[in-house]
Amino acid sequence: MFHFLLHFLLTGQLCIHCQNFQSPNINDIVDHCRTCTFMPRPHAFKCKFVCHACTSFHTYNITALKNHARVHLEEKPFGCTMCDYRCVQKVQLKLHMNRCPASLN
Repeated sequence: MFHFLLHFLLTGQLCIHCQNFQSPNINDIVDHCRTCTFMPRPHAFKCKFVCHACTSFHTYNITALKNHARVHLEEKPFGCTMCDYRCVQKVQLKLHMNRCPASLN
């Protein structure tokens, strides 16, 4: 168990439910989250996707799962053109751009 936890902490991509899946690719993770039979689904019709890395997130929305998975992957694809700020969601970048100190000058 210690080896599994250490590996998960170092890579962030190992499925905690089946302990067999590993990928740095967000689309592979989404496919796995849809099909892993070891993932508990509180409600089959409301919870099409379950997070591969924690037990608290489940959704029917693929975009919500991708945004959530990026937190575990520490992936921040959206970046400010005025400063070094990076974020997980585009809406976070829009909020930042409204108050970015570099853009106010």
